Amino acid sequence: MILFANRWGSNRINSWSGTPNGILEALNNKLGTDKVKELNLGNNKIINIFENLGKGLLKLLRIDGCDICAVILDSIELGEKTKKYKNQPIIVFKELVGKNVEKSYLFIDCSVDYAFRCHESGIFFEKYVPFAKKRKYSMLSKRNELAKGYYENCQGIFTMGKWLRKELIENCGLPENKVHAVGGGCNICVNKINTTAKRGNKFLFVGKDFERKGGVLVLNAFKYLNSIHKGEYELYIAGPEEWPLNSPVPENVRFLGMKTQEELSNYYNICDVFVMPSYFEAYGMVFLEALIYGLPCIGRNCCEMPEFINPEENGDLIEQDNYIELAEKMFKVIKNKEMIQRVDCKRKEYIVKYSWEAVADRICKIVEDDGYKI
Repeated sequence: MILFANRWGSNRINSWSGTPNGILEALNNKLGTDKVKELNLGNNKIINIFENLGKGLLKLLRIDGCDICAVILDSIELGEKTKKYKNQPIIVFKELVGKNVEKSYLFIDCSVDYAFRCHESGIFFEKYVPFAKKRKYSMLSKRNELAKGYYENCQGIFTMGKWLRKELIENCGLPENKVHAVGGGCNICVNKINTTAKRGNKFLFVGKDFERKGGVLVLNAFKYLNSIHKGEYELYIAGPEEWPLNSPVPENVRFLGMKTQEELSNYYNICDVFVMPSYFEAYGMVFLEALIYGLPCIGRNCCEMPEFINPEENGDLIEQDNYIELAEKMFKVIKNKEMIQRVDCKRKEYIVKYSWEAVADRICKIVEDDGYKI
């Protein structure tokens, strides 16, 4: 049996972009619901009172608590809920303190250690990394101390990306056999794929965090491209609720605003190339969605993007902020009919590879290799 512990948001399905729900459903389908015991956290009224008091005090003192209250209280609650279970592996989504640490597996897309190092370095995209945004008073150092203690004593860590696995091994000194890159799955509806409306002239950018996702660079590259090829190409921008710049929407740019997953399917269907040279991307589900819909992708050579994008095969990568270079790559990719055809032909392969079922298979194999009977 596997124990599955999570604190769900108000919308269970959309909690953390559907990640816990996707893993749980895939594990249930693979093992059977009798082999997966769900332990819901955050429902104990007494513990919730203490948590709210702690948060209120920190807010009054203008201290960023970095979710330390939740870590400690979730650990206490989980300890109570697992008393009757002996030697059962536990999947969690934030590090623990106290009991259960040695038999737990943490599933993350970004580590507290990485956030702490971004905070200390003052790198410009730190405000987009969880907990890393500069605060006058922050408990990130303490949270990192707790996290590192957990990393050392837990059974294992499941990372979405290979880049994060490498980060934990190189910067936290964790053994290679303790950190496992298991990937992530897509929640997009594959039944809506329809490539008949593509015309070979549309780029797509999707990103609520316009700055972090490289939106300004994409816009400048498109304007340059459009100045050379008058009116030939279109750029669709989705994500921000409102137009993110003071200047007006440029010619041939279609600003879509915030779209639901279902609505985005329509634009994956009509667009030809996905462009998002993000400065920081913990994993990058949108790249997977784009590939599944048959769009070659252009990203940045950092984080997990090089694992998804293979230049000359299914897109291209940029190394620096050069809008002319990006424009040239955009033109090169959208004109590469062989590449576009190749990506379209590999859609079924991408659907299988980037599924929660594939993630569940990897998780179960690792747990069994560690000696647990599930």
